[in-house]
Amino acid sequence: MQELSYFEYFYCVAVNKNISKASEILHVSQPAVSKALSKLEEILCCKLFDRSRKGVVLTNEGLLLFKAVKEIYALMNRTKNLFLYGAANEQQTVTVGIGRDLCEYYLLPHIKVFSNENKDTIISVKIMRTNDMDSALERGEIDFSICDTDLVKNKYLNQPLFHLTDQLVSGPTFTELMGTQPVGFLSLLEYPLIMYSSISYRRRYLNTFFAERGIRITPAIEIDDARIAIELVKQNQGIACLSSLYLREAVLNKDISIIPTIEPLPERTIGICYSQGKMSCGCEAFAHYLLSTSTLM
Repeated sequence: MQELSYFEYFYCVAVNKNISKASEILHVSQPAVSKALSKLEEILCCKLFDRSRKGVVLTNEGLLLFKAVKEIYALMNRTKNLFLYGAANEQQTVTVGIGRDLCEYYLLPHIKVFSNENKDTIISVKIMRTNDMDSALERGEIDFSICDTDLVKNKYLNQPLFHLTDQLVSGPTFTELMGTQPVGFLSLLEYPLIMYSSISYRRRYLNTFFAERGIRITPAIEIDDARIAIELVKQNQGIACLSSLYLREAVLNKDISIIPTIEPLPERTIGICYSQGKMSCGCEAFAHYLLSTSTLM
């Protein structure tokens, strides 16, 4: 039976890509996690992770095992909640804090699928700024948030869901930016820029990124709504900097184009952030469902 715990430790490390973070979530020591991984590799006669200073990365064998274990965990949680909800025969509410754009482009489709399979769980969504999520967690106003994991305070735990990369986009008017040669950031200052408002996390994050390269951003338009920003780009009102998740449909329809840049904008990790302590059954079920759909692996 001890072998089952090895798979649990493996799954947690694979999701978080970090032994230290996994040990916090599992409430065990780092040496215990490392020992369990070594035992599992010995049992399976293969190497599951490559270690580096930044964390761990799954090997090809590890990736195969992760996909199988993820399916097993999803099945276990669906089965557990079927029995728990059947026995309790009562509805549970899960309150999630999330930004408007992430809610529209990421969360809503998952709520639809989860709710169809979990009739006794009500998903309550609170749209809020990233800056307000820590205090909402502390006051117990939300069960967990979905946000940039870099912003999570040490007292909160997080599990990554997917990566986001910001990209610069324009409409058909600025055809000179669509060539095969990548564009330098400094040259973009010649064009009207569409950015998030100065109080938003994403704007401050981009301001810092550009400031480190000696560039000061002065947008022509500020808007905290990705869908409206995309419409402004379609109307050739300027160049926008938006996350790749929000751009897929417009790019596929060729309404807007991605501007190739000499240097890529930095990648961010979006994850589930929550307080230490036991989650309700409904909250745990929804969190596990979201993790089972993670695109990181």
